[in-house]
Amino acid sequence: MKIRPLTEEDIEAGVALSTQASWNHAPADWRRLIALWPGQCLGGEIDGQLVASGTLATYESDRGRIGWVGLILVDQNHRRQGLGTRMMQAILDLAEQRRVATVGLDASDQGESIYHKLGFGIDASINRWAGRGAIGRTMAIEHGDWLELLYADRDACGGVDRERLLRQLCSESQTRVATTPGCKAFALLRPGRLAWHLGPVVAPDADAASSLLDRLIGDASKSPAADIIVDIIADSPMVSVLAQRGFAITRRLKRMRHPAASDGKLLWGPRVYAVTGFELG
Repeated sequence: MKIRPLTEEDIEAGVALSTQASWNHAPADWRRLIALWPGQCLGGEIDGQLVASGTLATYESDRGRIGWVGLILVDQNHRRQGLGTRMMQAILDLAEQRRVATVGLDASDQGESIYHKLGFGIDASINRWAGRGAIGRTMAIEHGDWLELLYADRDACGGVDRERLLRQLCSESQTRVATTPGCKAFALLRPGRLAWHLGPVVAPDADAASSLLDRLIGDASKSPAADIIVDIIADSPMVSVLAQRGFAITRRLKRMRHPAASDGKLLWGPRVYAVTGFELG
């Protein structure tokens, strides 16, 4: 297998890989990663066909560069040949080349033991919740409000700078945005292949988080409804906010980091009510 950087020409084949796995990623999700981190999204090719993938999103932080692994996928006709492990090692090698201090990922039960062998440790349990609701309208973020929004996000994420990602998400035409006055809390909702994805949600408390959801997600029984998914840390106060709206857990994963550490909270904390996504941290 030849491993090389992904380009926009690979998006269709990438979507085919994530569709095989029944994941929610749409072309926009692959395009976003390739645009923001060119050279850090890798593909494995056999006889000119894309058969595997892996991505590395990176963020600057007060504690050094953070890397986030996503989209480790292998074509169903090429599984059980070690290609996924090769892609993962290629991503870790790339992280070392990029001087990444800490690498994170969200692991399924099947992947957890593999990542333990690679030196990853568990930070927290993270669960995917799913429900239905009417998709609300977006709010514009005024130029002068960006400074407060970015400050709130950086503070909530432990000093991690996600400005490029947040500006990209908010610039995409179908993303729905909700903020509180002064942009001290915000939530984003974007379409995926199967469902809308809620996240990130950053708020000072559960009441503020619930208010953001009220603006983005309407009553499913009174309006045309859509499927919605959201990824949250297992013991987050967001549990009660989602349960009140009829959401339920559909997947259980582990948030892991390399090298393993005891302080936890890599790209999450008490004010992160929903993470951005399994491929973005």
